[in-house]
Amino acid sequence: MEGKQLSSEEKDELWERINRGVAKGGVRQANWLKAVAAVAVLGVAATAWFISRGPASPLEEMMAVARVADTITSHEVRVVTIRPGGPSEDKNLPTYRTVVVPYGERTLVELPDSTRIWLNSGSTLVYPELFTGGQRQVYLEGEGYFDVRHNEDRPFFVQLRDMEIKVLGTEFNVSAYTDDESANVMLVKGSVELRLSGNPSSKDTKTRLAPHEVAVYRTTDHALEVRPAPADEFASWRSGFMVFRNTELADILKKLQRYYRIRIRLEQPGLAAATFSGPLDLKKDIDEVLDIICLTTSLEYEKTEGEIVLKEK
Repeated sequence: MEGKQLSSEEKDELWERINRGVAKGGVRQANWLKAVAAVAVLGVAATAWFISRGPASPLEEMMAVARVADTITSHEVRVVTIRPGGPSEDKNLPTYRTVVVPYGERTLVELPDSTRIWLNSGSTLVYPELFTGGQRQVYLEGEGYFDVRHNEDRPFFVQLRDMEIKVLGTEFNVSAYTDDESANVMLVKGSVELRLSGNPSSKDTKTRLAPHEVAVYRTTDHALEVRPAPADEFASWRSGFMVFRNTELADILKKLQRYYRIRIRLEQPGLAAATFSGPLDLKKDIDEVLDIICLTTSLEYEKTEGEIVLKEK
């Protein structure tokens, strides 16, 4: 990656400083036009941190832009254009586009190089308005399925908070939600190379995946596990299905909450470790999906105002 590499401590500091700037800006507006105006102002505040450090790397800039875009509240997919340097006549400063996908929505994005990315609910994608130089870089929080346009002379990089994915041309699924304890990369075809950035002791270690392998990175202990895995278990959401194999209920409900934009909780915390196997058709409403889960787990649910509660029968 071009520019200066960030340590995990520097990344944590970056997030903390940007979050403080975001909190000061107070841009959570119901009105979209007000939100856009606020973003323009906040773009300057978010990059004040960079001014004190000198030139920023592309990853630093994209992380800052993602934090700014997170302050926009909307129930619709939004595309925001932000220049990290704020209002400036310097045409050399990059301009980033940020796609914000709220819970309950999905979208398809086509990049300037014809790469296509399907974004799942609760995801944020940052990419430059134009790819320049010898690399193509994007930043992802959430989940996306990538169909990367091959260009041997300009490798494609997906930057996550704790991982860098290098690829020349391939298809793969990435899940890296900031509130999950793990991130995973599932290779469908082609080849990708992973480099961990969240663990200082292994930041120079590279891991190459073969088709139908998944790499799972646990943020709690910085461990990386690679194992064979069927593509439908990780990428079927793109076709409107979720496929689970002995998956804990807590993980399933978190995915359903994002997809349907509804709060679901367990009445007894001990139920979180219960497992479910099988496909769920996401084209059905949430009641029908939960009926299938309850049928195979001996649970039942009740709907209250603003949430669904699962409990033992």
